[in-house]
Amino acid sequence: MASPKVLQWRDLLEKYASQYGVHLSLVLGVMDIESGGNPSARSKAGAMGLMQVMPSNFAKGDNGMDPETNIRRGVQMLADRYKRYGSWDSAAASYFGAVDSKGQPTTARDVNGVSGIDYVRQFKLATSQYKGSADMGDGERIPSAEEGFWDADVRGPDTGAGGGGVDSS
Repeated sequence: MASPKVLQWRDLLEKYASQYGVHLSLVLGVMDIESGGNPSARSKAGAMGLMQVMPSNFAKGDNGMDPETNIRRGVQMLADRYKRYGSWDSAAASYFGAVDSKGQPTTARDVNGVSGIDYVRQFKLATSQYKGSADMGDGERIPSAEEGFWDADVRGPDTGAGGGGVDSS
């Protein structure tokens, strides 16, 4: 079910999703996994804010705990990773920090025991929770797996563990 704590950030998420050409549902899904909509969230690995961005990914002088700055940088990073790898599976795994040199999700695990493959699974599940919520009259529709939106069907049971931060590549 879509989280009201995540949906409260819809306006900012929509602004940057539109600016960087990322489906809103994808951004909502990342925030759901990473912070659950908590702007004060910090991971054991040092990731911070709503999108759990590592401090090294901010420009000098940026306040990474500022919700708008954190969202802007997180969405920009997700878009950059999609442009680099050409798939949302790889973009999500790279955002998490667990891809190989070809952009394939790996079995590397974070401090919580979540692998890149697990994260992609969580990403798909979280994103699917926001398909209806993200539409809300703006006409956005996320294509289904059958239409080729996802690279492979790695959906499965949610492990219940959150992401462990964002790599700086």
